[in-house]
Amino acid sequence: MLEDRVKTSLASTAHVHSRNLAAAVSSAGKRAVAGHLGLEHSAVIAFVSGLNAVLLVGSAVVFAGAIAAAVLMRVPVATAEQPRRALAEESRGT
Repeated sequence: MLEDRVKTSLASTAHVHSRNLAAAVSSAGKRAVAGHLGLEHSAVIAFVSGLNAVLLVGSAVVFAGAIAAAVLMRVPVATAEQPRRALAEESRGT
C-alpha cells in the first residue's frame, strides 16, 4: 500500500513513472534520491503521503477491532444479575 501510494504521488508531482524508484523511496525515504535535487521534495511528499495512508488504515483497523471487542465481550444485564441474586440469597441463608 505504501509503495503504491508513493508511486502515485511521484507520478503526479515529479512526473516519474518508475516502480523501482517508488520501491526505493518507500523503503529509504529521502535517502533514495539523495543528490537529485529535483526529486528530493517530491520524494518527501510521496513518502509522507504514503505513510499517512498506512497510518489511517491502521487506525481504522484498530478502531474496528475495539468496537468489535466491546460488542462481543459485553455481558447481558440479566445474566450478570442472576449470580448476584443467588449469592445474596445464599448469604442470607434462605
